[in-house]
Amino acid sequence: MKLTQCILSVFMVATLGNISPSFADVVSKPVYYQLKKVDELITKKSYTEAENIVQKALNQTKNTYEKAVLLRSLSSIYSVQKNYPKAIEFLTNALAIKSLPYEATQKAQLSLGQFYLANKEQDKAFQLLDAWYKHNPDPAPQTAILLANLYSQNKQYDKATTLVKKATSATENPPKSWTELQLALGYKTKDFQAAIVVLEKKLAKDPENKDQWQQLSAAYHNAGNYTKAAAIKHLAYQRGFLTTEDELLELAKLFLYANTPHKGAQFLEEWFLAKKVPENAKNLELLGAAWLSAKEPLAAKKYLESALALAPSASVYEKLAQIYASDKKWQQALESFNAALKLGVFSQQGRSQLILGITHYHLKNISEATIAFELASIYKETAVSAQTWLNYLQEIKP
Repeated sequence: MKLTQCILSVFMVATLGNISPSFADVVSKPVYYQLKKVDELITKKSYTEAENIVQKALNQTKNTYEKAVLLRSLSSIYSVQKNYPKAIEFLTNALAIKSLPYEATQKAQLSLGQFYLANKEQDKAFQLLDAWYKHNPDPAPQTAILLANLYSQNKQYDKATTLVKKATSATENPPKSWTELQLALGYKTKDFQAAIVVLEKKLAKDPENKDQWQQLSAAYHNAGNYTKAAAIKHLAYQRGFLTTEDELLELAKLFLYANTPHKGAQFLEEWFLAKKVPENAKNLELLGAAWLSAKEPLAAKKYLESALALAPSASVYEKLAQIYASDKKWQQALESFNAALKLGVFSQQGRSQLILGITHYHLKNISEATIAFELASIYKETAVSAQTWLNYLQEIKP
């Protein structure tokens, strides 16, 4: 059974729908024709005349169902005029009679919640629409987005995410505002895979959008897929979208995260030569670290020493100490480790303490080696190796 109704969305105000012939089965013929006339008058924007007809019908009928329907129609007349306080008043009165069928009641409650939103009564709208959603878990896409926005504003991000996903998946070409909301919720809930899905769709439609390339790379980075993040960022670079020093350095760092440090090192050297990236201490250290990760200690040493000449740094001394130790230059390694500790703390505590212990061992500083191995044993990545060394030192102890 279709009943006369008007549903307000947050995006537009709908006019009354056509009166179904089946309406005559549940209201008297005079009321039926009066409501049909009201439809016509609203279409013509003859609101005062429409209101007079409804008010007259209300005074004449004693049927509670007809009163509810007429009050709802009166609410609709005010809603299309954007007089939301009056629309709320009459629709609340219609619902209070409790004569509308279940489906019509649910639609009226949805409309009432939207009226509250339009009247900037967010709390009342949320209370009403939250209750409505419990009885209507599969809303239409437009309604789902309205609810998603409400839940997002109230920091109920999981519910908001569920709703926006339903809306976008049910719509062939969802509006930009919907996908932007889905993307924002993906970041809020740390559902980076969901953000990736949205961004890939957006990028497929607009491949020249520099920001979306950056966002997609960042989403893969946040999801822990550094290889994909680096690949996306590299494609953006090839398209000419990475031009600033910070953008180029981000790409170089991503190559390191993605276990392709050789690429990062090569790009940095090219950018130094092209004057796209300045050869300051920080950038030289990054290049040295890239060559160190690429297992090219001689190239790494060259750039790390250049960085050190510009500015003393604990982390640079630490990296140089590791290079000296790998080359079995134990005294130089120890001096570099000590220089690093004078300036701060090790950035790689477990690894550096382990190598420092090995350095002390080869320099026959057994007490110092023991202390370094004990510190290295605290860290998960070096605990086994450190304990092996400690056991060995116990065995050779005189």
